[in-house]
Amino acid sequence: TPEEMAQRETEAKAKVEQLIADISAKKIAFEDAAKQFSADKGPNGQGSAANGGVLPYTGKNLWDPAFDKAAFDLAKPGDMTPTPVKSRFGYHIIKLVQKGSDAPAAEKIAYKKEQLDLQLQNPQGLQQWMQYMMANAKINYSITAPASTVARKSAAKPAPAMKKP
Repeated sequence: TPEEMAQRETEAKAKVEQLIADISAKKIAFEDAAKQFSADKGPNGQGSAANGGVLPYTGKNLWDPAFDKAAFDLAKPGDMTPTPVKSRFGYHIIKLVQKGSDAPAAEKIAYKKEQLDLQLQNPQGLQQWMQYMMANAKINYSITAPASTVARKSAAKPAPAMKKP
């Protein structure tokens, strides 16, 4: 019933608020809380819960919008959301481990390859990814040719005109 759903939601939020208080008071480490309480068990136990809540390197606009906004609003490594973040998947506590620019190159490459592989498996997702890339691309059209190339072109004779038979 709607009343039961509202009650479960209230209880879930209260549980997450208590976890935030316990983590802030150093009664439990974030990583231990994730292992113990996260619902992200994943297939074969390989979800983020198994590794203390750590998610892979990611870009913007790839998560649930509420999760994405809260995660990218965190300023520096170690910062944690002060209140529960509600997404379509439930409530979350987000702690920033490192900024994308700090991620190891191998991790960035692996992430980009994984994302591309996923997009190629989903034509609609590929189209959305391409639209995102085009909207966020920074293209520099001010490329200049070296002076030696310009000098050679001006010294070259034009090719003779061709006639059609």
